[in-house]
Amino acid sequence: MATFPSLAPSSRTFTPGDRPSATINLLGGGEERTRNSNCIVGQALKLSFQGITEAQALSILNHYTEQQGSYQSFAIPAVLLSGLTSPAAITPTNYAWIYAAPPEIVDQPLYRDVTVDLVMVRI
Repeated sequence: MATFPSLAPSSRTFTPGDRPSATINLLGGGEERTRNSNCIVGQALKLSFQGITEAQALSILNHYTEQQGSYQSFAIPAVLLSGLTSPAAITPTNYAWIYAAPPEIVDQPLYRDVTVDLVMVRI
């Protein structure tokens, strides 16, 4: 399995996922909830890389191309989660990441700003 380029992000936003469930409204006014799966869905990671070199920005773009956009899943390196006390909680066993959208690259005269949106999938 491929791995995302090993670059330290300037900022990171994590959105925890949830397990699919359904709520059924009962005739008496109450609710009944059922869980449809043990899989986690909707877990997302937004990474921002500010002031990186053109070569670093191209490594992200090349990785996106090699993964065929959001088609192939990949692992993320530990540097993306540096500073967390429990990085395993963000990528549990049997899960990987795919691109939610193409990377956004802003060209500046001497550097690049790149934003990447990832979503977690079960493998």
